[in-house]
Amino acid sequence: MIEPTVGRIVWYHPGFLPAGQGAHPDEILPYSLAAAIICYVHSRTCVNLSVFDANGVPHSRCSVRLVQDKSSETPLASGEAYCEWMPYQRGQSNVQEKLEARIADLERKIAEW
Repeated sequence: MIEPTVGRIVWYHPGFLPAGQGAHPDEILPYSLAAAIICYVHSRTCVNLSVFDANGVPHSRCSVRLVQDKSSETPLASGEAYCEWMPYQRGQSNVQEKLEARIADLERKIAEW
C-alpha cells in the first residue's frame, strides 16, 4: 500500500451521479480521467484533491476515496468519484518494496555471519 502524502499526483475518476442526486454541480466534467494533486490526507484511503480538467482549470474535490488496489472493489458500480495511483507510481512502489526486502535479507545474513 502506497502512503498518500500532500503533493503526490493521482488519477481522478469523476462520479457518474446526475446533478441534484448528491453530486457536486461540477461533478459531470468533460473528461473521464484527470490528473489531480493530493492537497490533504484524511487517511490512507481518503484524500482532498485539486483536480485539473482538460483545459488545466483546477476544481477542488473533498473526501475522495483513494483506491489502492484494482483487485479490490472500485466505486464505479456505485457511481462514486474516486482516485487511484498512476501505473508508474504503483511500479515504483513495487520496486521499493522488493529493494527493502532484499536489504532486510542481506542485513539478516550479515548478522548471522
